[in-house]
Amino acid sequence: MDLNDEHWRTWTHRFLALLAADLPDQQAWLGERRLTVQSAVEEAEFARSIA
Repeated sequence: MDLNDEHWRTWTHRFLALLAADLPDQQAWLGERRLTVQSAVEEAEFARSIA
């Protein structure tokens, strides 16, 4: 994974913002994107595995 890649930098910033938010804001963010908590965790685990 190239950390200079704009896609990964954007994805990382958004995910860190999600983690920093309180639970109601996290749920709202996930709901707006039609994501489940499980899918967000799977995406984070995938990114960690390739990092």
